[in-house]
Amino acid sequence: MAACDYGSFAAGGNEGFVDGSSASTLASTSTGKNPIAVGAYVSRKDYTDISGKIHNNPWTEGDIYVRSGKGPTFDGRIKPDVVAPGAAVISSLNSFAAMYSVPSTDKVYSETTNDRTYYWGVGSGTSMATPAVTGTMALWLQANSTLTLEQAKQIIGNSAISDTYAKDLPNSVFGYGKIDALAGLKLIITETGINNTKYATTAYDIQNGMLIMDGKHHVTVYSTDGTKLFDTSASTVDLNQLATGFYIVKFGNNAIKYCRK
Repeated sequence: MAACDYGSFAAGGNEGFVDGSSASTLASTSTGKNPIAVGAYVSRKDYTDISGKIHNNPWTEGDIYVRSGKGPTFDGRIKPDVVAPGAAVISSLNSFAAMYSVPSTDKVYSETTNDRTYYWGVGSGTSMATPAVTGTMALWLQANSTLTLEQAKQIIGNSAISDTYAKDLPNSVFGYGKIDALAGLKLIITETGINNTKYATTAYDIQNGMLIMDGKHHVTVYSTDGTKLFDTSASTVDLNQLATGFYIVKFGNNAIKYCRK
């Protein structure tokens, strides 16, 4: 028996064969006992491409994405472990591939810097959902660098979101639910006793173009190619001097990506 999300596999009356189903469609690489297997749910179904054309996909926001791998494993274990946004996700494209192998209907934005054009495009599937969970794991490890695999899985199980679609958890479609990076981080901070640690906080005043911090910090601003544009020591930094574009703003040990429109 084979599984299929699109189309179907039919036995066709052949002895020893049965019709295929949409059960247990997991890739073999995600069925191991150590990997955190990630599924994808529909975070967005519509998008506008670079030419201004609106694309409407026949999906349901919040429900599982049609090509997200489903469990269980052959030995009956729950997989995936968790799901993350994975439908019509906007991300940067390889600047070499985008020119030749990505159709214009998948591109949503472009920007030219130093005579080179960079593109952003739309992608769907677990290849888009997995980086979201990977980034969440990195965030959690920043809070507690000794976090073990089993502890991470436990945090996922205790903090993942259940809702109208992700219910009766855990199950072999949504795993333990939808990843919640903040809820998991709060659990880690509480359980490891680092809730009193002092972190630099920042806010951006969009109307006045001002970066406001909780005290005086050394701030450095870089272009996306790594060129340092200016630095200063202050608690308030005026970013209006920057031209339209993307920048990296570093203050102390923190860095944020800043877009000036």
